[in-house]
Amino acid sequence: MSIFFNFFFEYWFLFFLFIFVLSLLLYLEYKSYYYLNCISTYNLIKLMNINNVFVYDIRCKDEYDKGHIINSLNILETSVLKDRILKFHSNNVVIVCEDGLKSANCIRINFCNSSNSVLYLKSGIKGWIADGQILIK
Repeated sequence: MSIFFNFFFEYWFLFFLFIFVLSLLLYLEYKSYYYLNCISTYNLIKLMNINNVFVYDIRCKDEYDKGHIINSLNILETSVLKDRILKFHSNNVVIVCEDGLKSANCIRINFCNSSNSVLYLKSGIKGWIADGQILIK
């Protein structure tokens, strides 16, 4: 233990540099993991125009009725959502919520080991509106 303290006091700059680099690497790994299944508004529109994409809105019914993405389905129960995706869809599924956090957590919890391509809208409905897209009532 005294060797560690001697090294720390003699080479304190290297020790703090090591801690800084280690923290930076952990942050970058976390950030890349967070955006792993993320899709932007532009890319979602491209998918909607080119391919057959299934959009599931996991907001409450009242929020969904106020406005939603065209052809999206409102499913509140994550177990129903998971069963539906695993049974009927092999790819191109996008989950949407208000700000992107709930849908990202839903994907991490339910689909992290799934072979399905399940994505979430980066900033949710708020990002959709901020990018100038319309909602259907």
